[in-house]
Amino acid sequence: MSIVYVVIDTESEGFVGKERENACAWCVGALLKAGTWFATAGDLIPDAAACARHYEKGTFSVYWNGLDKMDKNHKRTFTKLATVVLGRQLAADGRPIELVRQAGVWRMWRGGGGRGVAAFDAANPAHVSEVLRVFFTAEVVSCGIVVCVCDPLARTVEVAEEHYAVYRPSAEHKASAAARAVHGLDEATLQKGRDVSELHARLMLLLEKYPRAVFAAHFAQHDWAVLIEGIDNRLVNMVQGGQYDEEAARLMALRRELRNPSRWTCTWQRCVLHGSRLAANRLTNYQLPTVYEAVTSTSLAGHHNALTDAYACAVILCRLLGCSDADVRRAYIKDTHPQTDDRQ
Repeated sequence: MSIVYVVIDTESEGFVGKERENACAWCVGALLKAGTWFATAGDLIPDAAACARHYEKGTFSVYWNGLDKMDKNHKRTFTKLATVVLGRQLAADGRPIELVRQAGVWRMWRGGGGRGVAAFDAANPAHVSEVLRVFFTAEVVSCGIVVCVCDPLARTVEVAEEHYAVYRPSAEHKASAAARAVHGLDEATLQKGRDVSELHARLMLLLEKYPRAVFAAHFAQHDWAVLIEGIDNRLVNMVQGGQYDEEAARLMALRRELRNPSRWTCTWQRCVLHGSRLAANRLTNYQLPTVYEAVTSTSLAGHHNALTDAYACAVILCRLLGCSDADVRRAYIKDTHPQTDDRQ
């Protein structure tokens, strides 16, 4: 019986599980741009000058992690400062932050006010948490998918279809300059992108077409988390808008499938466990370009293009399965630099 692998790679902006750090980095950048960083930070932020230097050098994470060695309260203070600055900026733009309590949980309100609406309170942890979720969670900006059909008996893998698209960030999204430097998608390209709902619709169609499909990704934890975040944010928006219809039900079903561990395989983890299948010598690391070069004896050109990386992951998966990667490599060589959306 053939096994279908949906090999997927996502490029994203934001930091899954690191929303507070992302919020604070944005805050520093906004205040430096406005020329008010030092006056605003004052005594709240330890060594504000060092913080600014790290931000400008692109090493803010080093500074952020170092705060743990001083006092974890610094991080909480920093987070409140970041959300207060965000609130003031939006209020100046005529878009004040308002929250509404639903089922015991505070949610962002975008309907122009209503019963239960409260002004944003930086001293309320629930308020801060919700603002961070809406404004600073990661969003998918591009996705590459390569559907591979594996025949275990013949030890072959064939490419059945491929897809690639760029997705437009939400209006509230705070751009990550560091992420854009990596994936190379500029503002003009992203604004021409598709709505992320089209990615979710694509995944639904693939699961309908291949009910037993297994999702494969290199460091799958990242791709899984970004996809789930995108679905969760859409579901919250639907509930806030009073919408719970067939589309919401389909989204919930997709979420359940993606959260099922048996639906996923991680080539990074498998490489660590079965490195002997990849190269005679132990690899210095198991990052995608390193493993790909060990498998193919060629460097990975075009890394951080989502479709290129999905194909590279598929090649690695073939080696881990003990199958021929001839068809995957033919397709990879034919088309590894997509310029238009939705290749099939």
